[in-house]
Amino acid sequence: MFEPTIKYRRVNDPPKDITQALGKLDIKDEQKDNVKSPGKEQDKVKQPAKEPTVIRKEPEEPIKVENPAKTQEVVQVQEPTKEEVAKPESIKTEPVKVSTVPDYSFEEEEEDSQIVVDPSDKERIIVTLSTGKQFTADRYCPHAGADLSYHGKVSEHDYPPEIGPVLMCPIHYWEFALEKGGKGGGGWATINACEVKCPPSPTLDW
Repeated sequence: MFEPTIKYRRVNDPPKDITQALGKLDIKDEQKDNVKSPGKEQDKVKQPAKEPTVIRKEPEEPIKVENPAKTQEVVQVQEPTKEEVAKPESIKTEPVKVSTVPDYSFEEEEEDSQIVVDPSDKERIIVTLSTGKQFTADRYCPHAGADLSYHGKVSEHDYPPEIGPVLMCPIHYWEFALEKGGKGGGGWATINACEVKCPPSPTLDW
């Protein structure tokens, strides 16, 4: 039968050499503790006993609390006199600069000029100038079809006499010369304007 030659040692078992060394150290420490030094015993005998110290506490004075109602000071408020109330406080104001030049301007219709729908033809308008002269023209602008009876603007003095009064559509600023047959600036668009000539009033022969 085979017997193993290697012997295993338990992990928890300490080695014999270490346990013996620790035992010797414990014996030496006990011998040192048992040896009493004579100098220390003499010092203990010579020191007299200390007397106990008594701490005396002085009685605390009671805290006085004053009545806050009595300590409050009476403040007199002077009412303003009638003269002070009557005088209003002066307010400093700085002058505001007002610009007289408008940011934008439109050609407005003359005060005496007038545009109405022709009562005999709803597709035409009658333009009456400040001089009383009348023109008939198409009611709708040939460019975008705007109603000139509502949007049209008359300009009598913005152009020289050879051009004469102008009817303008302010939506796209198309202009038509009333005395030139209602032709536009390009010459190809027109509102077919013509002067309205009223027949003379009849006279009675007696």
